[in-house]
Amino acid sequence: MTKEFDFENAMKRLKEISELLESDDVSLDQAISLFDEGLVLSKQCQTTLENYETRVKNLVKQHQEGSQND
Repeated sequence: MTKEFDFENAMKRLKEISELLESDDVSLDQAISLFDEGLVLSKQCQTTLENYETRVKNLVKQHQEGSQND
């Protein structure tokens, strides 16, 4: 079973990762792991935003087409 992607939680985690990477409290190995996790989350967020953008464009198009038929 795959866990459903949660955009808001992913953004929070990206912020945490950024803060950790900016600190001096992580080893090089930890930094590489955090960086990798951040790249994965960033890609997932980008894909999610692109999907939302497509949905919004389709909704606007449907609304405009519906208004023209009135």
